[in-house]
Amino acid sequence: MTEQNRNRTVVQRSTGELSDAIEILETSIPTAGVGDLLVQLVVAPINPAENLMMRGEYGYEDSVPSLPRSMGIEGVGRVVAGATDEIPLGSHVSLAGTRDVFSDFRLLRADRALVLPASVDVDTFAVSYVNVQSVLL
Repeated sequence: MTEQNRNRTVVQRSTGELSDAIEILETSIPTAGVGDLLVQLVVAPINPAENLMMRGEYGYEDSVPSLPRSMGIEGVGRVVAGATDEIPLGSHVSLAGTRDVFSDFRLLRADRALVLPASVDVDTFAVSYVNVQSVLL
């Protein structure tokens, strides 16, 4: 797979130490269909919950994630394809609450996208899913 069509995703396969628990899965970049945005990752913090989930120390009953799982729970991406009149190419969107945040690219439904105003600092917003108090809109 060439660099141009490579999509890397961080996947947790087991619980334990980082070097043992995760792998980088390489796939093709997804294609945006009708109503989809293709979003490229800009920034995604490693939330403390990710470290706890990796070691099997986070969650209770139904909230324990099943394995394997794609990692990442918050971040910001940039629209690179599938843009609409309301969401032009280059728009920054929230990745909070989506899957595969620790991926180079992912699809996001345009009708569910939270587009960030140009005045919002993406590094600050990237931690907003869990740390809302730190975001100044």
